[in-house]
Amino acid sequence: MSTENEQEVIVIQEEKDGSATIDLPPSIPSPTRNENEDSDEADDRARQAEMAVGGGVDPHAEALREQKRLKRIKRKEYHKQASTEKDHKLDFLSRQNQELIEPIL
Repeated sequence: MSTENEQEVIVIQEEKDGSATIDLPPSIPSPTRNENEDSDEADDRARQAEMAVGGGVDPHAEALREQKRLKRIKRKEYHKQASTEKDHKLDFLSRQNQELIEPIL
């Protein structure tokens, strides 16, 4: 049982690059999402559990799993496209920077 005098300590370490590492006390749950809950493997496990319990697959649950799968695919495609655009922009700016520097040399 906690008392008013007990204090929880949160340790924050700042790195040279500006990032931070935070150690939370056990009473505070981690804010990071468990990736295993939103994956194809988790959907497969849920499907197998339904089949083991009921002998079949719930069509409504299957439709939700399909929607989640499509959302994951779209999210991966978006991140891939954003990364590609970022790389192209970085290449363009690097070339432009080099072209601006060359007349000086």
